[in-house]
This record gives sequence, structure tokens and C-alpha cells, in this order.
Amino acid sequence: MNGVPRQIADLIAAGSDVVVSVSGGKDSTATALLLKELGVSCEYVFCDTGWEHADTYRYIHEVLTPRLGSIRVLRHDHQWPKTVRLPLLRAATNDAAEILRAETELAAAFTPLMEQAAQEVESILGWRSDFVRMAISETVFPSRNQRWCTRFLKFKPVKSYLQSKENPVNVVGIRREESRARSQAEEVEFADDMDAWVWRPIVSWSLDDVIACHKKHGIAPSPLYLQGASRVGCYPCIFARKEELSSLGDTRVRAIQLLEQHVSWFAAERARRAGKPPPKGGSTMFYESKSDESWPIKKVMEWAKTSYGGRQFQLFAASPADAGCMRWGLCETSGGSQVDVDPTGQAG
Repeated sequence: MNGVPRQIADLIAAGSDVVVSVSGGKDSTATALLLKELGVSCEYVFCDTGWEHADTYRYIHEVLTPRLGSIRVLRHDHQWPKTVRLPLLRAATNDAAEILRAETELAAAFTPLMEQAAQEVESILGWRSDFVRMAISETVFPSRNQRWCTRFLKFKPVKSYLQSKENPVNVVGIRREESRARSQAEEVEFADDMDAWVWRPIVSWSLDDVIACHKKHGIAPSPLYLQGASRVGCYPCIFARKEELSSLGDTRVRAIQLLEQHVSWFAAERARRAGKPPPKGGSTMFYESKSDESWPIKKVMEWAKTSYGGRQFQLFAASPADAGCMRWGLCETSGGSQVDVDPTGQAG
């Protein structure tokens, strides 16, 4: 198989299943297109965190699926906890049966409240969301130190699916020039944490190579890039840049605001039952790094619309979409690949 590393070709010849992860982003799309070009038989999976942009779902289903074929959707399918830990009770007694009964009863009391809270946020989003349910269940948002979003909503579903395969090859669209952390990535290696072979076909590609691949196959990129996004994934990610936050649609801001209220209430209630003070400033999705303070989404959005240093509001800013259209050469792509873009991010 021309263009396929010998090690991967041998695995395929031996019957290994090739699984390609697609996110709707430019790199995973280019990877999938390259494998079709190389004639590699594979299947495609999409990890749905329930926290994607509506345009990502449309791009996956309306653009990539017709071009690539069936794309299997993987989800965490989060369930509410069966017990809620009660430290005060555990400190007061060694009666295991009493502890289990009380912690089970509390979980049972919390369950309908958590379900109602989740459905209220999901009614704004327009779909079921494992991200929302985990935030409520964990009573905390993901952070730099607790990135449960990646671990539970992406890593575990993929690993579980790969474990159903015989000696699988996990194909991912990672490039060395993306970051310092990825600069040493190998094209082929065995990943112990995944218990699978990993193949990174475009690891040495540049961004221009990725763009050229899209043009070659006549497929437009995700419309999110044309709205100024630097990446496609959680909307927003806890590591979102200022300019990405400033473009959050009103619908997603309302969802975050309501989710912060619910998570804060459950966090405070659990803290009260544990004999601890509630989280300072409540539970919020973002923290101001210098002061290590929780910032509610309303304050984050006010800051995101300011200029450098946060001293004044940016009333007028050049649209990044113009440069994006020219860079991606959209006039050269097939019209059938274009996705209608809702610039407010409120569709879906």
C-alpha cells in the first residue's frame, strides 16, 4: 500500500481494524481524506461530548458523512451516581450498613433534582449533553488539574470501542507543528493507555498541507474556522482564547449561565452536608489565572469584548472570516460541500 508505513500495512494485512477519529476539525478531516486517497479500508468514529457547536454536528452529518460514509457516534452515556459520600456520617460511625443506606438515600433524593437541572440546560442546547450531566454530577467544571471532559467524554468512549476490536489501529489527525507537546509525536507507535497501535498520517504536515488537502478533494472546512475559531471541539473549551469567547452565541452563554447556577447549588449543598464551606465565588466554567478567582460567564463575556489589558471595549473589530475565506480558497471548493453558517451560533 503506497504511502502507508510498513508497520501499519503489515497490521492491516494481518486483519487489524483501522479506526479513524473525526471531530469535524481540519486535521481529522484531512486525515480521513488522505486515507481514502490511499485506499485504506477503515471506519470512522466521532466522540460526541454533548458540548459541541451546532455547526459541528451539521458538518459531521451533512458534509463528512456523505463524503466518507457512515460515522459511528461514541458517547459516554453518563449516569447519575448511586451514592453521595457523607464525610460527617463516616466520621461519626463505623456502621457500614448505616453509611451505605444514608449515602444511597441521598443519591436517590438528588437524582430527580439533577435530572431536572440537566434537562433545563439541555432544552437550551437542543440535545442531550454528557458534558452538562457530568458537570452537575461532579459539582465542578473541568479545569487544568481535573480534565474530566477529556478523560471521560473522549478517551474512555474511544478506548472502549477499540477494545471491541482485534489488535486495532487508532488513526488520529495530530501534527507536530501544532504545539510543543506534540512536536515529538511519532507517526506510528503502540499506546499502552489505549492498548492499541496509533497511526498519525499527517504528523509532519503543515497547515498549508491541510488546506491543500481540503482543496484537492473539493471540500470546505468547518464553518467555525471561517467565524474565527482556531480549533473545533467543545464550545467553548475551558482553554478557549479571548477572541473565541467573544464570539460565543447568546444561546450558549445562557446555557453556561444556567449550568453554573445549577452546579453551584449542588456543590454548595454537598459541601453543607460534608460540613465544609461552599466553593468561593460559586462553581464557574472559567477562572481568572492571575487572581485564581472564579469568573461567572457574564463577567467573562464582558472581559472578552475588551481590548488588550481589558481596559476598554472593542466596539469594532475586523472580521476574521474574511481572511479565512481567502486562506481556504472557498471559491475553489465544490458548492455542495458548503455548510450554511449561523453566525450567532444559535442554531440547533
